[in-house]
Amino acid sequence: MKKLLIRLLIGSVTIPSLFIAASVAKNSQLFMPNGYKEIKKSTITLAKYNDLGDQQIRFTITPGYYAAWRAKEFGLCKSESCTYIRRLNPFKKYSDETINEIIRQDKIFGTNYAYATSSGNISLSQSTFDLYRNKKGFLECVLAHEISHVLNNHSYKESLKRNQLEGLSKKDIEHKTMAKRRDFELEADFDSIEMVFNSGIDPKACIDSLRFDSYLSGYYYTTKKDSTHPGLEERISKNNEFLEHHKKNSINPQSSKKRGKWEYRRKENVLLFRPN
Repeated sequence: MKKLLIRLLIGSVTIPSLFIAASVAKNSQLFMPNGYKEIKKSTITLAKYNDLGDQQIRFTITPGYYAAWRAKEFGLCKSESCTYIRRLNPFKKYSDETINEIIRQDKIFGTNYAYATSSGNISLSQSTFDLYRNKKGFLECVLAHEISHVLNNHSYKESLKRNQLEGLSKKDIEHKTMAKRRDFELEADFDSIEMVFNSGIDPKACIDSLRFDSYLSGYYYTTKKDSTHPGLEERISKNNEFLEHHKKNSINPQSSKKRGKWEYRRKENVLLFRPN
């Protein structure tokens, strides 16, 4: 009887149903890369006691600047930033073995890197997750910082500021625009501290991560007129000031009713979060 039942079950499986099952499994969140699972877990933590807005957010894991530098070395791109290479899918195999090797090396030798676009894309370099292993709160701080850029429309506001300065010299426009951009970076820092604090994570992690990131990059930076970010010590000092002020004036956060919906798209290499 058991053998007969197995034969009937096998016989009922059709080719179309196998294709459907394969497609579902491919895009299942159970089988997505661990980095995406960490992003989802950390974002859920942030969303529980913070309003993450109503704009869809697309998370993507990509190669970092190490891959861009190696690609330029091989003549695969002319620009130092090499945006095309930095936006490749690192979980995919390419016909060009040089690209595969660059992506492999990037995961080992690359550093953590994250950025947000005005349309709600948040990209994290593939090295981030190994480098942040056992660093409690670091990933939440980075995600909260980038989410703040999206929620506050910082890209649009930077463009608006630049347009408002028309008539000034090119150098003055650049310096004043960069000064505003540094303000936006601090605003995103402060928002990340508040979000992490509300989530029950020690917000000191957001400040510790700044110095840790500088150690990883091997680069110490100070504030200059054309800097996109405040210098390390200035940034840490202002973050500490905000944290002390926030601790004294904070109120118990209320649980957010927005849980959001998640969708993983393997082919597009994105994890979508819809707050509503």
